[in-house]
Amino acid sequence: MFWTLFLVACLLVLVLLLAFDRWSKNEEFEKIPGPRGIFIFENALDFLMDPVKLFYYVRTLTNRYKELFRVKLGPKKLIVVYNPEDVEVVISGTKYNSKGFLYDFLAPWLNEGLLLSDGSKWHHRRKILTPAFHFDVLCHFNRVLEENSRCMVHKLENEVGKSKTNISSYMDEFTLRAICET
Repeated sequence: MFWTLFLVACLLVLVLLLAFDRWSKNEEFEKIPGPRGIFIFENALDFLMDPVKLFYYVRTLTNRYKELFRVKLGPKKLIVVYNPEDVEVVISGTKYNSKGFLYDFLAPWLNEGLLLSDGSKWHHRRKILTPAFHFDVLCHFNRVLEENSRCMVHKLENEVGKSKTNISSYMDEFTLRAICET
């Protein structure tokens, strides 16, 4: 009796998942090219690999789909945009800058700062910060950035000849020095 109920429950869940999958399909989204997914998981399993392989996999996708492509991670639908003109359209206005579910885990720590805000709030905060990063302002820091760059290059020269070098610690130190000195 238990196994019969268990099988009926499993079949019911499967039917509900199929119905949800069909119901949640967006015709416009489906017109965008992208890799085919596996039922329920969609493309999520494609991304379960080490970072180096993942980098090359994404490069393969960008070569295959010239302008943009879609990816489905379970029920989440993502559009990957990498053409510079398309990226400019996306980031220049406030229409497309709402943050996705990947940012949700940062909210308890960062609240609604520039990174997590969207819409007019994001646009207003960005306008406040933009003058600090104007080209003329950044030119004053060239000497500091050049000194830190030379220091990092000097340290990286010790890595020449090695088959692999993890540069993240070098970049961390360079970034921290540059931020603190500018």
